[in-house]
Amino acid sequence: MPYWPLPEEEIQNLGYQTKAQLAMVGDRFGAMIGAEHVKTTIAGQSLVKHVFLIKREKHAMRFSCVFYRPGKDWLVNAVVWDDKPQNLFGNEG
Repeated sequence: MPYWPLPEEEIQNLGYQTKAQLAMVGDRFGAMIGAEHVKTTIAGQSLVKHVFLIKREKHAMRFSCVFYRPGKDWLVNAVVWDDKPQNLFGNEG
């Protein structure tokens, strides 16, 4: 994949692991009911982070994607999700 600098096998493995982990929390968090964009943070001209709230029936989750531009193209640099939506409030949470 041109915008994700990982071998295809690693991307597929990441997808399988994510699917398995989300299935494990399914009963506890409930079904996914939607998502909403929370914020976009820009650091210089080469780094941007998009943060989303994943809405589930019983619990919210935080999801973020970081993109890095070493030249003219943007690359996926990190994808992170967790069950700590309170951290969206910064120092308050």
